[in-house]
Amino acid sequence: MTDREMVINLNYWQKSLLYVIIFSLFLTGCDWKTRLNFDLRKEVVEGQVLRMTEPQIDSQLDPAKVNELSSLNILNQIQESLLRLGKDHRPEPAMAAEFQVSQDGLTYIFFLRKDAKWSDGKAVTAYDFEFAWKRLLHPKNKSPYANVLFGIKHARAYYEGKAKEAEVGIFAMDEKTLKIQLNHPDRNFLDKVVLPVLAPQRKDMIQKYKTNFATSSNTMVYNGPFILITFTPSKLVLLKNDAYWDRSNVGLKMAEIFVVKDQTKERELYHQGQLDIARVQQTSKDEKSSEYLQTEMAQSDYLLMNLKKPLFQNDHIRQAITLAIDRKNITEQLNDGSKPASGLIPSAIVASGGHSYRDIRLDSLVIYNPKKAQEQLRLGKSKLKSKLPTSLHLLVPDDERKKAAIQIKKQLKKTLGLEVLLSTVEVDQLKDLKRKGNYDLILDSFIANSNSPSDFLDRWYNDFEENGNLIQSSTLHELFKLTKQANNEEQKLTYLTRIEKLLVKPDQLAMVHPLYDHGETFLLQSYVKDMIYHPFGVEYSLKWAYMSKEKR
Repeated sequence: MTDREMVINLNYWQKSLLYVIIFSLFLTGCDWKTRLNFDLRKEVVEGQVLRMTEPQIDSQLDPAKVNELSSLNILNQIQESLLRLGKDHRPEPAMAAEFQVSQDGLTYIFFLRKDAKWSDGKAVTAYDFEFAWKRLLHPKNKSPYANVLFGIKHARAYYEGKAKEAEVGIFAMDEKTLKIQLNHPDRNFLDKVVLPVLAPQRKDMIQKYKTNFATSSNTMVYNGPFILITFTPSKLVLLKNDAYWDRSNVGLKMAEIFVVKDQTKERELYHQGQLDIARVQQTSKDEKSSEYLQTEMAQSDYLLMNLKKPLFQNDHIRQAITLAIDRKNITEQLNDGSKPASGLIPSAIVASGGHSYRDIRLDSLVIYNPKKAQEQLRLGKSKLKSKLPTSLHLLVPDDERKKAAIQIKKQLKKTLGLEVLLSTVEVDQLKDLKRKGNYDLILDSFIANSNSPSDFLDRWYNDFEENGNLIQSSTLHELFKLTKQANNEEQKLTYLTRIEKLLVKPDQLAMVHPLYDHGETFLLQSYVKDMIYHPFGVEYSLKWAYMSKEKR
């Protein structure tokens, strides 16, 4: 009898025992692949194995260094912060069983649950959180997500090397109590706390593995619903964490996540029965509509101009470009659930009272008006000291945004006679090229870390690196200051609305050209249940997912 035949004939208790053995081998650091020479997906347990994909993954799953949203998604399954996003996309208790907020909104005290444990059995402590958050802020680490903590007292100053670590308002009062002090009240602070980059970190693990920390499944420990047992450039395998405090509500035994960049190939794998969930660029008439899931994300995709170049310092040229863009046509070509943008802040952001921010601010800040675009171009040409360049250089990430870039190229040629040359670059190269200024136009995007309009507008504030590409505006600067000083939410929203108009409207500064509110389309088998997709922070949670009986 072969290994495969032997395993298939195992009865239920034998399979359960096998699962325990695998988990034990992992905890003791054994090479489980060598000791168990068969396919875990088929042999661990019938049914409760989910197969899905991510387009790319960072080579190191260090919370202080991750840069890709895909990596953040993985961290959301294997690590857990004080709170996590629930099924309703609101913060709910996680490592912290409860918390208190001072009357002035400046002090938060989190009380960790007694049964919060790491995958190796050690207790999760408040000291692990203090170490993790201060490590995220350490100037030498230059963490991409450090800014989510800038609302904490002295956090920004420490990040900039202007304050000492001990001054930062993050204090472990004892093993189970964490105290946080803010600069100003922040109604969205708890929305930020759910981010998996704010999960605890073990100082002993980082000291042991140094630069190799989180580069493999064996160089990290876990406190989330799953542990990682395979971590390669092409595949990750997650196993249910039996040390997790809420393990009784985790349905899946295993998740296989394949790294697949080509969505055509991904679609093929789905129809071949090798995937349970697949990301697809657009819908197809050959597929059942019941298999489609379209999700709304708090992500804005927009066009940026290199404002350091004289051409784009011309108000009329900037206005001509935004007026020449037909956003409805772009989303029709994408056919992936994306919606034409009416502003920089997407409709997935919900303001107080449960209403979409865009529903409250009803007017559309961007319009398609080719005739007016041509008039603005003529005015712009008359004020240029030199001729229009023969072509413009548009940088676009090597992903689904290429389709939008092709439409922009066609539209600017048709309406304005501008020749646009497309250059496709890897996503991780885009930021470096942007910083160096080697472009005319960039198709960029931003997804909110939390349910806050401020996420989209704060990044344009003077102290952020993007400001090097902004036209200096005393009005804009003053509005940002007023937003920071606002005492209530309604007042803050009023200032944010004025900032958005200044940045976006054709008759204002028109520095940023929103294109569409990003959407995702998935093919999802009907037997996959409670797969939760979130509009902000992270894309999804596997904690509650399970495979129904029809699969098994």
